[in-house]
Amino acid sequence: MPDVFYSIGVDLAQSHDYTAISVVETQVWFSDALHHKYPWREVTPGAWNSPAHMRPEALQLACQSADWQATKPPLHLRHLERMRHRPYPEIVEHIGAMLAGPPFTTCGYALIIDRTGVGAPVHDMFTAAGLHPIGVQIHGGDSVTRVRGGYRVPKRDLVGSLQSVLQTGRLQIADGLELGAELRREAMNFKIKIDPKTAHDSYSHWREGAHDDLILAVAMATWFRDFYCRSLDTDRRRRAQAAHEIPVLHNGRRF
Repeated sequence: MPDVFYSIGVDLAQSHDYTAISVVETQVWFSDALHHKYPWREVTPGAWNSPAHMRPEALQLACQSADWQATKPPLHLRHLERMRHRPYPEIVEHIGAMLAGPPFTTCGYALIIDRTGVGAPVHDMFTAAGLHPIGVQIHGGDSVTRVRGGYRVPKRDLVGSLQSVLQTGRLQIADGLELGAELRREAMNFKIKIDPKTAHDSYSHWREGAHDDLILAVAMATWFRDFYCRSLDTDRRRRAQAAHEIPVLHNGRRF
């Protein structure tokens, strides 16, 4: 059973910028056959369900089932906010209070923070608060590498993740999100340029515009979700293709 159903991306403010917080939910498939055997009323059979509305037993059964219908499950953007002129200890307290309530108290989550500019001290504040942050250091290279406290991630991976899930419709933006439309507009403004001297790609508007904080917060959440769960998604696809064979067991790693 995967232990990450929610990815929380946090772009921490510098100077007079905004801090942005996003929550991306991974949907869970519950088949008609499984519902026939376990007819829980809160579950919609033959459909993707929000893990927040499922009891722990239903989540476990669904994730162990051979009935997954997609390699990469649908994602829903459930929460998006920004704040300004707030000291880091207050931001840590705010996020800690959010994670102390449902659905995070009943469903697994990962907290991903951008430590490119603020560095280790603010990352350590989240750690001291018991929030187990995963730091992301953004760079212009080609590969993801593991570092103390998290990962170094290329810009292209983050941008590509967000644009992919938006353009394919895989990421659904919840109704009523005040900043949802603004996120879409800013994401479409990205332009990729190739430096003829280095052959590396660069991204205009990255951390340059007034509202790049929203893009970065959601991009980190969508990137990490698929990066962390890529082997689990592969196993689901294999089980769906071989429903009558012995399922492939997966020993999920933890941070």
